[in-house]
Amino acid sequence: THKPALQKTIVMNGQRDSLTIDSPDSAQLQHLLAPFLEVDLNKPSLQGAYDTILLADQFTGTHSLMYKARNTATVPQEVIMDIDNQQHITNVQMNKHVANLVYEYQQNLVYQQNKHIRIVTWQKIAFLPARELDVKVLLRHP
Repeated sequence: THKPALQKTIVMNGQRDSLTIDSPDSAQLQHLLAPFLEVDLNKPSLQGAYDTILLADQFTGTHSLMYKARNTATVPQEVIMDIDNQQHITNVQMNKHVANLVYEYQQNLVYQQNKHIRIVTWQKIAFLPARELDVKVLLRHP
C-alpha cells in the first residue's frame, strides 16, 4: 500500500554519489527493474540454451531454480531465482559476460525482494581504461 523510499548509491570509477527518492513513481521503479525484466528465458531463440537445476527444500516448500547457459555466448550465462512456498520470487541473481578482441563486458545483477537492487557493470574497450559502475538501491519501507 505504501511505496518504499529509495536510497540510491552510485559509484562510477571510484566517484560516489547518493540520493534519496522519497516517493518513487512507477516509471522510476520500472527503470530500476528493467535489466531484470529484459531477460526472457522463454524466447524461442533460447529454447534448449540452458541447463536447468531445481533445488527444493521439502521442509519449507521453498526452492531455488538455476539456469546455466550451455554456451558461453548465451547471455545471460547464469540466472538463479529463489522462490518462496507461495511461489513468489524472493531473490534473483544474474551474471552476464561478453568478450571479444576489442571489448569485454561483465554485469552482475542482484534483486532481493523488498530489500535491495544491485547492479555492478564493468567494461573494457581496447586502448581505453576500464570502467566500473556500481548501482545499489535500498528500499526503505515506512
